Amino acid sequence: MSIQDKIAASQIRYRRKLRDYSVFINGIETKVIRLKVTINKYEDETDINVISHGVVTLALDIPEDIPMDRLRTSVLEPTVQTESTFLYDILPIVGIARFEDNIEKGDILILKIYDETVNDPLLWILRVSELLAVIDNRYLVSRTFQCSPHNLALPTEVQNIVDMYEEEG
Repeated sequence: MSIQDKIAASQIRYRRKLRDYSVFINGIETKVIRLKVTINKYEDETDINVISHGVVTLALDIPEDIPMDRLRTSVLEPTVQTESTFLYDILPIVGIARFEDNIEKGDILILKIYDETVNDPLLWILRVSELLAVIDNRYLVSRTFQCSPHNLALPTEVQNIVDMYEEEG
């Protein structure tokens, strides 16, 4: 083992802690409901089995203009479906989470968006579409991910989970 390998091995924990700390400094700290799901290998069925759920704090690089028809009040109804590709659906939304939160490809993130004119919060549902890694001297230093809007309906079980979580204020 070379000197550089020994130094990298001894510093990896500290680099991960610094990256986790930067999650709270960079971007807007957002609490989201994360659903770990399993979907068939063709990803063509809307049958989603929830493996686990929990609240995760992460920093999202949210675009300035979000179409209002992508927000919804219930996870049971799909958002507007169009025949053509909408630019907003293919632009990545970059997120950073703590290393120990272990965000994975395919996870569904549900953000509650509040509007004073509406009684119930609006829901913005995102799906983790890609994981990006920072690697230094054969060690995984950090992970970022890219999300895209999830426009399909989700099962009743998910609506019950969303209703269970209250925003801390």
